[in-house]
Amino acid sequence: MIHPFDFKSSFLYFFSANTSQEFLKKCYQKQNLDQAEQKSYENSYPFIYYLEHGQVYYEPQRRHHWSSSRFSFFMDLFTL
Repeated sequence: MIHPFDFKSSFLYFFSANTSQEFLKKCYQKQNLDQAEQKSYENSYPFIYYLEHGQVYYEPQRRHHWSSSRFSFFMDLFTL
């Protein structure tokens, strides 16, 4: 059985600048990047914007039946 994916609640944690900054900082530190703290601060708001943009894009696709909109979905991926 496939469980439905809840877009809104699954990314809610990242819609705070503090939590997204901490998440990015940990990711950058795992990759041993220089200036992880500074880069996480610089990228926290763009990260939130990209998540919001993705939600706006995928929400209508989720409502439509997958087989009826495969081509449209495939083509729209290239416009991001």
